Amino acid sequence: MIKAIDNQITRVTALLVIIGMCITVGSVVLGVIFRYFLRDALVWSEEVARYAMIWVSMLGGGIAFRLGAHVAVDFLVNALPDGARRVIIFAGQLGMLVFLVVVVWYGIDVTQQVSGQRTAALRISIAWAYSAVPIGAALMIYHLIAIMIAPRLVSPSASKYQR
Repeated sequence: MIKAIDNQITRVTALLVIIGMCITVGSVVLGVIFRYFLRDALVWSEEVARYAMIWVSMLGGGIAFRLGAHVAVDFLVNALPDGARRVIIFAGQLGMLVFLVVVVWYGIDVTQQVSGQRTAALRISIAWAYSAVPIGAALMIYHLIAIMIAPRLVSPSASKYQR
């Protein structure tokens, strides 16, 4: 049951990342076509691409946790004995967890502060873009906790983060 819910969260997140990348690429291609071939620039294409890329980055960060795809310099940790390696990895995970909780906390605060502002081209609340930060960080917390307490749910490629 828990594994099915976890798989669904990961699949939905991956689907949103794919959709966001399609929106980003489509917006950029349309912007180029209109600007250079039709000689009539779209005022909204750059803004759509920017905000879609922010969402892709923040949502994709959680999936990168799951896959062990974040950049890490781990040659010192790998040189340690098994017990010490586990302690260091766990301490690093706790540090990441604290950092991500702070990002969620301040991300919500900043999102609320800018909620009255509108974007230049789309005229939507800038909070739509800013909300990617606390939502993405919350998803990263979810994936990090899954790695910490249920490493069997994690893909085999993330084994360097398993205890």
